[in-house]
Amino acid sequence: MLVGLSLRFFLTQQYTKITKPTGHVNLWAAGYQRQSRETLEKLCQDALTWTLCQDPASFEYWYDDTGEWKYGPHVCAPVCSATASKTPDGKFCMQPIESFVQEDSNTVFFVTALVESLEGGPKAGDETYYFTPFTEGLELAFVYSFTATVRDVWGRQTQSAYYSTDKGANGVATKLVSSDDPDDVKREWKPGSDIKLQVKNILDLAGRSLDDPNPRSGPNKKPGSNGAGPIGRISGIDIVMALDCISAMDLLWRRDPECKLTVKSYQEPWVMARSVRTLASGELHSRRMFGIRVRLDLSGKFSMFDANNTLLNLTSLMVMLSIPAKIVLFIMTHLLGHLSFIYKQSLVGRFDLVDETAGMITRLVGMTAGFQEIVQKEAIFEGDGITIEMLTAKLSLLFNSKKVVLTDLELKNVAEMCFNAIKCLSKDAENKLNDEPRDSVPKSRVNLQDFGKGLFVGRIASEPAGNITFSEYAAAFSTAEEFEFHLLAKLFDSDRPRTFLERFFTPPNLQHFIYNSQGKPSDFIQNSQEKPSFFGRTSNVKDTE
Repeated sequence: MLVGLSLRFFLTQQYTKITKPTGHVNLWAAGYQRQSRETLEKLCQDALTWTLCQDPASFEYWYDDTGEWKYGPHVCAPVCSATASKTPDGKFCMQPIESFVQEDSNTVFFVTALVESLEGGPKAGDETYYFTPFTEGLELAFVYSFTATVRDVWGRQTQSAYYSTDKGANGVATKLVSSDDPDDVKREWKPGSDIKLQVKNILDLAGRSLDDPNPRSGPNKKPGSNGAGPIGRISGIDIVMALDCISAMDLLWRRDPECKLTVKSYQEPWVMARSVRTLASGELHSRRMFGIRVRLDLSGKFSMFDANNTLLNLTSLMVMLSIPAKIVLFIMTHLLGHLSFIYKQSLVGRFDLVDETAGMITRLVGMTAGFQEIVQKEAIFEGDGITIEMLTAKLSLLFNSKKVVLTDLELKNVAEMCFNAIKCLSKDAENKLNDEPRDSVPKSRVNLQDFGKGLFVGRIASEPAGNITFSEYAAAFSTAEEFEFHLLAKLFDSDRPRTFLERFFTPPNLQHFIYNSQGKPSDFIQNSQEKPSFFGRTSNVKDTE
């Protein structure tokens, strides 16, 4: 689990913070200038052989049964010469600049079909329909720039980094990639290069065709038709080009930003634009245009190392690692029947100050018999106590009973270490009871590093000084208690000053014995019932019977 969470921490870069760049794009149509006119004229000549231009009636679309809303039949409009507004025979033609509309700085509308009508006058209500077959030969160009906020490791803003398509230190390369596979690079433009895409290529990248029917526009209700929806030239196509600029992290180092361009299409029922102008005769000229609307969106993310996110995710990682142990503990202490009672009592021990005090005193009193047996004296508070020879003899019997074989020298070393440790424990407890500074307390522990070299520290390494007295024996005997004996002694010291919180949290059943040093505990217990008050005191509730 630790390995999995650690891998997730690094692979998902949870030590970083994501900031989004803000920028601007400028999108415009290209390929309509005079130098491109020959290409467009050739495209119109080739279109005359298409079924679209030879049999336009087969593409006519009726929205209703009566034909009130119909589109077609269309006529393929040729490209006008540079100095004319109509063909030499006086028919309708289009200038290349009329084949697109700049709707916004990031949106261009390319005209593929149009409906012209006059409002007012003798020809009011008459409509004529045209295709613009040269639209696929136009181009789309764009430039962009963006600013990313750079932050330090503590998340504070330090500066703003500016990037653009211009050639220079902050120039950004642009990669055209597949919408299905971001690693499939179709084309790449270096900083300073002109970014241009032909309309036909944009349609191919989006997976759309102007000659495919659009089912979302509704079925064709023209009599004799196959019922399919209008082709894309009539209904229009909506295309979104997404420019995603990313600056990722390699461990703690941020890479230079890289912008990837993807092209996607969304099926809309109708994609259209409209223009109205007043003619010199006073009539209103209306033009409804259907076509390809291309929008360029700029987005992205910059990854930066962030100390706050690192601390937050590492903390979450440690919490997650502690959950399995908590689950196991819950199962052990609640779901295993009678075994849970045993485990719970062992793992979650109950602590009561009064009970622990009584148990300590009882064990110390019982210990006196063992001390008396060792020293083989009747008066346990007098005499020389336990000598090192007595301790060595007892240890020899203990090791023999456990079938542990030690040489006399090894057994002597063990006895000397234990002998001095017992005497130091007593001195340590005495110093704590007298509130001596910590530095003045002799060391009673074994330094593990020096132990490996056969050395001891402090008084343990010194020669035995005297025999083990009863107080020293008692101090060593009580090392397994929940708290040390000197703490119990200070608890009942009536001359010791006590803080408010100590008085407040003292158990109620101890307060009488601690604060009423002149009282009679036996009378107190027999004639009253202890009730803890709100402030931690005990109140005397007399028997009302």
